[in-house]
Amino acid sequence: VSDESVDSEAYHACLKNAVFRSSFNLEMPYKTRAGIVSFKHQRSASILCQSLISSKMFSCIAQPAPAPNDIKYDNINKSPLLANIQRLLCSFLFVLFTLMFFSAVGVIASFCNLNYIESKFTRLADLLREHENWRATLNGVLSPLAYNILMTIGPIFIRLIITLESNYSGTADQLSLMNRYSVFLFLNGFLSFVTTYSVHQLSGFDELKKVLEGLQSGLLKTSVFFMNALIQKALVGQVLILLQVGPLISKSIAYVFGSKTLRSRKQLAMSIPLDFGTMYPNMLLIFAICLVYSIITPIILVVGFVFYVSCFAVFKNEFIYCVKNDTETGGVHFNFAATYIIYILIFFQASTAVQYLTTRNTYLSLCLFVLAVLTFFLKSAFLKSFQRACTFYPLSLQEEHYIDAFTRTLLLSRVRFIKKWTQHTGDEMVELRMLGYVDAECAMAYERPTDKEGVYLDTEVFLELEKIYG
Repeated sequence: VSDESVDSEAYHACLKNAVFRSSFNLEMPYKTRAGIVSFKHQRSASILCQSLISSKMFSCIAQPAPAPNDIKYDNINKSPLLANIQRLLCSFLFVLFTLMFFSAVGVIASFCNLNYIESKFTRLADLLREHENWRATLNGVLSPLAYNILMTIGPIFIRLIITLESNYSGTADQLSLMNRYSVFLFLNGFLSFVTTYSVHQLSGFDELKKVLEGLQSGLLKTSVFFMNALIQKALVGQVLILLQVGPLISKSIAYVFGSKTLRSRKQLAMSIPLDFGTMYPNMLLIFAICLVYSIITPIILVVGFVFYVSCFAVFKNEFIYCVKNDTETGGVHFNFAATYIIYILIFFQASTAVQYLTTRNTYLSLCLFVLAVLTFFLKSAFLKSFQRACTFYPLSLQEEHYIDAFTRTLLLSRVRFIKKWTQHTGDEMVELRMLGYVDAECAMAYERPTDKEGVYLDTEVFLELEKIYG
């Protein structure tokens, strides 16, 4: 034993902790740091991902590493304890922002009554009394315009909150943004507005019938509001997306006050890709609103159809010219779509029950309970149907090269086998296990399996193919 070797007491302490120390404790891993670990074989990485590294609170977990250009190295070097505390703080800030925005929506609901504005601005009231057409136009445009503006700037503040979550990648930030923005839209973009407007119609809560009639009248009156908001989104909103007013303003500021390097000039000349992660939830909210108000005002379906036709025209152009986005999340939008549909169906059932109670149809209101239970099971069925098609893991660069090379080799081998095929053959059918199984085992010894003539497949792939076609 050399002088630099570890003494026996250190080994004894390690063995004592390994044998007598409890695997579950309440210690805080404040000295633990996260990092990127590379493995020589994929099997070793898969085993580590499926194992529990530690049972401590806020301990590290093994998960697939993001793409190199997607990693946030500053967040990886943070302590997991600090990262979890920041996530809790972000959740608190998001709840606080949602409640503050709820009050802002309530203020907009009060502005639906133009008499309130006229009482604050006497000159405007005199002008509107002289021009009734102006008054009617202002009554239909002002509140939906303020509503659309607030819904547009909402993702900006949510994105600022998400930057404090200490996520390891930009894609994780995008997923968190979509999740929080979807909840934000459902609560503040639709539900809170309807309930707040209905409560404003009530002067007291003395009778249950009065409350129900107030909720019913709130649904009827807000249908006109949301129809005006849809018209503004379909006409003005899509034009603003094509013009990209926000990116133009930011590029102008960067051109005046930014650096004048060649790379910066090229970046300013390039078109900014759209953030579809924040646009899809907003589009799905329009579908939910049209679904709810279709039985009250069927004409809203026509307005919604015009809105989605305009969205198709705009996004088709943007998909062609603005396709580069490093943090897009693929088909997970369908999961949010299914969740939206279920939530809106439940709200629609509740509003229908309110209408039945106002007409004293108690039996029909109770029958909606069975429908709510079916809706609950429908949610799990929707999510299960979309989960396999939408959940994916991004491939690394080496895996993409391997799959491309394998596909190319498989195609060439298939063409060669077809050319050598003889129509009249007396040979019996050969099992798939016997075809190329030894070649695959021999090819595993090569450093570049694609240099091996013929189709290269791993032995496990042959076993899976045998299970499918055997």
